[in-house]
Amino acid sequence: MQMNRIVITPIFILLVIILFFSVITTVNGLFINSGGGNSLGGGLALIFTLIISAILAAEQAIVKEVKRTPKVVWIAELLIISIAVVAIYLSGFDGSIG
Repeated sequence: MQMNRIVITPIFILLVIILFFSVITTVNGLFINSGGGNSLGGGLALIFTLIISAILAAEQAIVKEVKRTPKVVWIAELLIISIAVVAIYLSGFDGSIG
């Protein structure tokens, strides 16, 4: 039986780092410091964690299905991340580019 291997890509690395901090925030908000608005924050962090997990699974499925060389995948994903960073920088987190 063949095991499915995880393909390490730039988006995978970025999402795993975000997922790590999201899980910590979820546990803190829901279980450790659940007084006041922290419980709501923990619930929102849980939803965010589930969304990031789904994106991570979809990204792995797409990368395995495309069957390109790792160099092409890395270049494409680094380009996507760079464009996203520049767009966020230009918009200043308020949503208006320019």
